[in-house]
Amino acid sequence: MLWWPLMWVAPASSTTWDSDLDTGTWIILSAAALFALNRTVFLGPPWARWFPRFWLIQALNLGMTCYLILAGIPDFRGGLHIISLVLAGLFVFHSVKNNRRFEVERRQLGSMEESDLDERRKAIHALIREDGEE
Repeated sequence: MLWWPLMWVAPASSTTWDSDLDTGTWIILSAAALFALNRTVFLGPPWARWFPRFWLIQALNLGMTCYLILAGIPDFRGGLHIISLVLAGLFVFHSVKNNRRFEVERRQLGSMEESDLDERRKAIHALIREDGEE
């Protein structure tokens, strides 16, 4: 009797896991996954040094935005097309937010590198002065 709840998940006659999700559901789930990716990918170490991660996320955001504006979610046609437009607006917002984070990170990274360069220059000048005095 313990197998009875599992009967609804995978019937005995089914040998493969067929997807019962339609296209609209897949689009909504992929949008949710992309929102989660937008939130989590920039939380790690200094990601501004690795450009492909930033550009990949931005390209996915742009692609999803274009798709939602041009085609929309099939289940939300007619008056409900506004849902697709709101989701597209959220992706535009995430793109702008990611770009702002990227610029702040690049500025901080640049200022750290410049201060390191100044320290190196001072050390080199000190070594040159010491060699010149000897």
